[in-house]
Amino acid sequence: MLNFIRSRTNKKGQTFHFSFFSFFIGSLMSISLLVLFETMMHYRQQQHQKSLDIRTLSLGKELIPRLDRELNKVAYLSMGIEAYLKVYHQEINTEKLQKVLTETWKQSPFIRSLGLSRGTVIQYVAPIEGNEEAIGMDYRKNPEQWPDINQIIQTGEGLLLGPVSLVQGGESFIYRKPIYTNGELWGILSTVVEISPFFNAAFTEFTSKGYEVAIRRLHKDAYINLYGDPQLFEQNNALKLQTNFINQGWEYAISSPDDQEEFAMFSFWLWLGRSLWIVLGVAIIYTLQVSTANHIHVQKHELLAKNISDVIWVYNVAQRRFTYVSPSIQTHAGYNTQETLNLTLGQTLTPESKQIIEKRLNESVARFTQTKNNQPLLLELQQKTKLGKVIWIEISCNFSFNNQNEITITGITRNIDDRKKTELELARNELKLAKLNATKDDFFSIIGHDLKSPFNSLTGTLDFLITNSATLSDADKLQCLTMCRESTSQATKLLENLLTWARSQTGDITFEQESIDLNHSILDSIKLLAVTANNKSIEVNYHPTELPPVLADQQMVDTILRNLISNALKFTPRGGKTLVQCKLQDDFIHVSISDTGVGIDEKTIPDLFQVNKKVSTKGTENESGTGLGLVLCKAFVEKNGGHIYVNSTLNQGSNFTFTLPIYQG
Repeated sequence: MLNFIRSRTNKKGQTFHFSFFSFFIGSLMSISLLVLFETMMHYRQQQHQKSLDIRTLSLGKELIPRLDRELNKVAYLSMGIEAYLKVYHQEINTEKLQKVLTETWKQSPFIRSLGLSRGTVIQYVAPIEGNEEAIGMDYRKNPEQWPDINQIIQTGEGLLLGPVSLVQGGESFIYRKPIYTNGELWGILSTVVEISPFFNAAFTEFTSKGYEVAIRRLHKDAYINLYGDPQLFEQNNALKLQTNFINQGWEYAISSPDDQEEFAMFSFWLWLGRSLWIVLGVAIIYTLQVSTANHIHVQKHELLAKNISDVIWVYNVAQRRFTYVSPSIQTHAGYNTQETLNLTLGQTLTPESKQIIEKRLNESVARFTQTKNNQPLLLELQQKTKLGKVIWIEISCNFSFNNQNEITITGITRNIDDRKKTELELARNELKLAKLNATKDDFFSIIGHDLKSPFNSLTGTLDFLITNSATLSDADKLQCLTMCRESTSQATKLLENLLTWARSQTGDITFEQESIDLNHSILDSIKLLAVTANNKSIEVNYHPTELPPVLADQQMVDTILRNLISNALKFTPRGGKTLVQCKLQDDFIHVSISDTGVGIDEKTIPDLFQVNKKVSTKGTENESGTGLGLVLCKAFVEKNGGHIYVNSTLNQGSNFTFTLPIYQG
């Protein structure tokens, strides 16, 4: 080891030795200590900043449900009034309704006033004092308010409007909700909520701790400030959150208070250390620090990219190509990294998803070019894997400039196929549940309405028979008993059809599709109804033709044929004709039952297959019916994959046609 020493003698004869090796070692030790010091301070700063970010994020996540809870309180009060009107809408008492509005108004300190219209005309307000001029106002005659009122009437959904400046001073939200009873608009409930007291109460815990909160909403491509300082959204260190409240997109900005004492102490030690070692080579220390930091940064990203299932990618907008794709793309979509780098943006997406991402990215890039403000983009799209399987993915994009001042998109792609399938399944189950609830409502409606008539007739006839039994002749008593039997028979038929229909709607009915010879089924049904046809001297014509078998449930097909042929006989006058025909068309057999009967009015045809608009008409010889036969036919035809429709001319006859798929076995 060489040690270069330079010696110098002063005027007193003293010799000084300067060791380059010692200087080198001392400098190296000094640099090492400085690196260690900087690393420790950098770590301390990161930990401090991370702690502040975690606290801010934690409180920020509490803000949305807190505000949602406060808004829901107001919404629940409105729902209470809605529930009251749905229950008592047929016996509304003005005094009671005014009392309900007043009590509801008193339950929330944030509700400035309540208004309730009958139709589109305001008839009730709370409090009345100060709002007398609103009574009698017709929304249709108010050009400023009518567009929003018309929107909620058309959509049937509540709408949150505001902020709106009040005549009495201050600003408020107005939550309007349409109220429907029996499927018709009863009125519109308007809830005026004061903005300042509402937000101050919701954010007391945040502002008391020194946090700054600002809220704005997007309206017609422009932001409307709702609360706090709007400049907070421009601060890079502010935490920004987005959510939806009652069909409105809201954005929040939260800024945490700086810990001044800790920050000042941290700065003091940081600059003290740097000052002590600045002479020993700030440039070398800075280069070493930057080099080490970059090396660690690259290692972390490579480790992260190799071990997570999400795909990280970087796309250069100017060059229109991917510059980086993480290895996890192999597991995600089956492509290796090099294959993916050669793909264009959206090449693996479905056509619909490709159009969506191109449009949204172009909009975001244009906005970023103009504002230089990164607004993250989140999309749910469908992607084709290398094997051709279509999966649901979620893409999160952030925008930035690289060293060449080119826009780059840093994205994360996540497989959400299982989650999306679960969401779709939940939606299907929700639709199924709604259908079951509607079936239940229709079921009880028919029971309450249609079974009442035959039982009322039965009860009245029996009461008459009991009261006058001593004076009635045997012929009169026999006539009364005959009427009772007809009433019970009608009720039994109605109940049987009703139960069969309800079972078909809930899936409880036995359903076994098999190969069926329609010729045989039609002839059996005609034979079964031959007595009825002969009694009215009606000629029933059917000429069997060579037909392929159909795929259907035998019992359901028999029920469909019996109901349609029976209806044709019922509404055809004595001496008329009924014709049954079959033809093959597009893998379906079309079965038509036509008659020369009384026909059906055009206004009645749309209601024939609606259970909630049950149509029951006496036959040409006063034959009775339940009104559910055609409803059952429609349910059974659709259950077997077919359709049913009708053509009719009043006083000329009707033609009912249904289709069934042919058997492909």
